[in-house]
Amino acid sequence: MFTPPPSPQPSGPKQTAIAPAGCSPSLAPPAAHAMSSYDQKRLTGCRFRWSVVIVPLVLVLITISTRYLTHPAAFDVFSSPVSKEWSQLLSQSSDWRLHKRHPHPDPDNPSNPPSSSSLAVSISSSSPVLSPSQTSTAQRLAPTVPSSPPVLPTPFPQPFDSQLTLNFSSVSCLQFFTNMTNSDAFRKCRPFSLLSGTSATFINAQSNLTLMNTLIWGTCNTNLGINQCNANMGWFSSSLQSACDEDLRDENSLAVETLMALNVYQLMYNVACTVDPQANTYCYIDAVADSSPADLYLYQLPLGIDLPDDATNFSCSTCSQGLLGTYASALSNSTLASGLTGLKQTYEASMATVNSACGANFAKTGVTNSALALRLSSGLVVVITLLLVIWTLAF
Repeated sequence: MFTPPPSPQPSGPKQTAIAPAGCSPSLAPPAAHAMSSYDQKRLTGCRFRWSVVIVPLVLVLITISTRYLTHPAAFDVFSSPVSKEWSQLLSQSSDWRLHKRHPHPDPDNPSNPPSSSSLAVSISSSSPVLSPSQTSTAQRLAPTVPSSPPVLPTPFPQPFDSQLTLNFSSVSCLQFFTNMTNSDAFRKCRPFSLLSGTSATFINAQSNLTLMNTLIWGTCNTNLGINQCNANMGWFSSSLQSACDEDLRDENSLAVETLMALNVYQLMYNVACTVDPQANTYCYIDAVADSSPADLYLYQLPLGIDLPDDATNFSCSTCSQGLLGTYASALSNSTLASGLTGLKQTYEASMATVNSACGANFAKTGVTNSALALRLSSGLVVVITLLLVIWTLAF
């Protein structure tokens, strides 16, 4: 009887296909990979959950530390700084108004401008500069804002008009001051920030309220306009830092104080040109006319000049409160505050003095600390958030 041969065995590939998975060495790495992916996902999930818990805790800690550094009424950590125009800051601080420009003659080009060989300069002192009339106890009546363009003196008072010996560390700085004080871009702007501290003619005019009223009108109404003058002062500030680099390092008072005054040109323009709407007088003229010079000292705070010890008889008027409100708004604005080095130095101590005379809430305090705390807290939030994101995604 014929016996059939045995059936052929399955081919090699077929055997491999039906071999148990656990026995195939080639399948071991995928199994290990599956376990690694699972662990990694679980670890990522844990870290994400921790991040959800840690981030709010960090924000709470930052809030508490910020509140500790600043007065709650003066700072809200959740409000971000918004760059604003000066007109917006002024409208927030009070209801006073800025005196608008009028067409007027140009007295800034005298027939005999000062030559570079006889540069006239004056160094502002560390104490407020007042005319002899400010020592008087008689109250004077402030004139109203001119209803039509007044006749301006020719030449118009200019900064650095007192003949003093020049003492510069570098020739380039001397050349800079010579060129700046003789240029139309500087003279036609009639910068109040420099006139109020370095012009003998301007300071002496405090004894004549009619003349001073005309001069303030002239500083507020220039042919070049505030925008062009602000750009000019910014250019002079930048050029001074380059040309007078050595003098600034040597702390030459003329270079240091001029740079400070150039940087606060727009701030001091606005406060000098502010009008009391009820009396229709310049608030600055009200301060000059007051029998006490205390209010007048407040206008020199942006120049880094502290209030004198005997400055206590403040008027506590709407004008002075609005002035200090403008300072506080500028310091609270990160964009504007960068150039207000003098005001940062004098503001807090001066506001404590004012509040002791006018009431605890008359002027805003804690402003400089608030700005610093806000910058620090904002930076911490960004850094910590980035670190947490990197930590979560990297593992």
